Amino acid sequence: IKKMDKDLGVTLLSQAYNGTRQTTSNRAINSIADMKGLKLRVPNAATNLAYAKYVGASPTPMAFSEVYLALQTNAVDGQENPLAAVQAQKFYEVQKFLAMTNHILNDQLYLVSNETNSNS
Repeated sequence: IKKMDKDLGVTLLSQAYNGTRQTTSNRAINSIADMKGLKLRVPNAATNLAYAKYVGASPTPMAFSEVYLALQTNAVDGQENPLAAVQAQKFYEVQKFLAMTNHILNDQLYLVSNETNSNS
């Protein structure tokens, strides 16, 4: 962490673990083969897009605020998020199936710049 402070000019304030990402869908997912062709909502981030392509799904980047309606209207077949987000957003109301895919670790770092702002 000291090396990060020096090399990047930032200080780590805190770290939060939000679990791994899971997949909800409108059809059962029992194997990777079941992901083929699944229109999967993912954040517009390289890792998430790569995951969806790797498992044979059709990645559909979309803002988080649009996910519930997209699931409800079948604009997408499924989505992937940590369980806390699935519960908080009540995706279980519009998605019948949950696959514990554990595919991406959701870890967050809270950083602050070591430089002071002279414009204040």
